[in-house]
Amino acid sequence: MDTNKIDYEWRLAGLHITDDVVKIAAGSTGKPISKSINFMGKLDEQPLLDGLLHSHIYINISHIENSPNSLCEAQILGLPCIATFAGGTSSLLEDNKEGILIQDGDPYSMAGAIMELWDDYDKAIAFGKNSRERALRRHDPLKITNDLLEIYKNVVNGN
Repeated sequence: MDTNKIDYEWRLAGLHITDDVVKIAAGSTGKPISKSINFMGKLDEQPLLDGLLHSHIYINISHIENSPNSLCEAQILGLPCIATFAGGTSSLLEDNKEGILIQDGDPYSMAGAIMELWDDYDKAIAFGKNSRERALRRHDPLKITNDLLEIYKNVVNGN
């Protein structure tokens, strides 16, 4: 596939093109920022939700991570996800079943993962469905409440 012909928009929530970190990153490459990158700035919940619902893939790139809420939100919406192995990310997303996990700092693996989901629509849909099912179980309010009550009961009873 000729990757120069892929029509894409990379939406970055939380960053604005005028942010210092964006200027520093752009300056370090010596290249202009691609017109395909949409710096959405800080978003309230509805614009963020709308942005996610109009996305084909969610990508969570992190060097240091514990439990990324943004990944959980994308999963519960049924988006196929790509994330870096960082901290607890692998406890949220099972590689090659619910999404794709790649090593941090490996742009070639990231590009390959994007192309894999781009080229295999059925796989992307399956990953999104599997990920959503797991997220719905993990974030079920009744289960969370019951688990917490059980923990408190065990603590009170000295178990």
